[in-house]
Amino acid sequence: MLAVIDNVPTRSAIGEGRPFSVKIEANEIVSELKKMIKEEKMYTTFPADALELYLALKDGAWLSDEDPNLEGLSQPAEGNTVTPKYVTPEKWMKPARKLSKFFSGGEYPAFCDDERIHVLVVRPEGAVASETSATAQMVKEMHEQIVQTKRKRYVHSQVGSSNGKKLLQDLKIQVEPWRTVPFATAVHTTVEAFKWESVRDGSGQNIALTEEQQRERYRAYVEYNIGEVLAEKELCVISVEKGQDILTVLVPGHDIELAGRTDLLVLSDLVKDDPSDLQFLPGVKMLIEVKKAIKPDSVFQALSELIALDLLAKDPVMALMTDLTDNWQFFWVSEMCDTHVNIHKSNIKKPGEAFQISVFRALKNP
Repeated sequence: MLAVIDNVPTRSAIGEGRPFSVKIEANEIVSELKKMIKEEKMYTTFPADALELYLALKDGAWLSDEDPNLEGLSQPAEGNTVTPKYVTPEKWMKPARKLSKFFSGGEYPAFCDDERIHVLVVRPEGAVASETSATAQMVKEMHEQIVQTKRKRYVHSQVGSSNGKKLLQDLKIQVEPWRTVPFATAVHTTVEAFKWESVRDGSGQNIALTEEQQRERYRAYVEYNIGEVLAEKELCVISVEKGQDILTVLVPGHDIELAGRTDLLVLSDLVKDDPSDLQFLPGVKMLIEVKKAIKPDSVFQALSELIALDLLAKDPVMALMTDLTDNWQFFWVSEMCDTHVNIHKSNIKKPGEAFQISVFRALKNP
């Protein structure tokens, strides 16, 4: 079912069984749009959050309410090749995401005009409404097929070159290296690299301390170097302990689970008042994966963590993988296309430049 969403404060609809219009303020979130659609269509057998919304895109533009594919979306599930082209993870609208991200001037300017976006509405299994549609039946059959297949589980710390490439392929993600990163400036502050410590054993030989043993030291190092902006924006740097698998999430539209954690998170300082709030990732801006030695295939662990955090977060996020000395690798989701998602990657060698990027990342979404 196609819905045309207008960026205005009131709402209206056009007839049952056809594309309809809902008007809503752009500063509302997707969950509020679900409530308005449920009310407009008079759904009574399921809650609003059971609806799934997808951006209705075709060839880089909004799906027209006169497009012939709309007929295909209403056909029986068996042999239907139309719906799977539109009901994809790349086009899924996360419930906590602000609608302003989709309107003109948001994250998808190539698809937006000043007034409206087009959305596909998928009802849950067993939904009853005054119009008839085969979309829910197709979703049901897809779900049954998923249940019969063993779910793929990717543990972030175990994602390497082989399974990492498969993950990117399955999720239709392309990684594009960049020479520079957003928010960088021409003036950089000199910052000393982190000093990894070691201890002497009984025979006088140096034994390097593990990353885990130095977690609080490097957390404090990061916090100190971006402390001013943390205080200004009421953020903090939190270390994620073993067993806190807060980056665990099911990927919508796929039989895939991402599981595990990262080392550090930059997020709201509310978690200092109540550490249990960490599970909700309030105001999260960035994850930081710290490794004393970064191997070529370590990049796939960082990508896996970024994908999970992007699915869980309300606003755009960034990932940083670093040895805290001369290897600082930044990753961010740059854009969503009809056929794939682009993730940009950029390498920085100087700690001062890297911390400036971290500061600008935190400032982007106050």
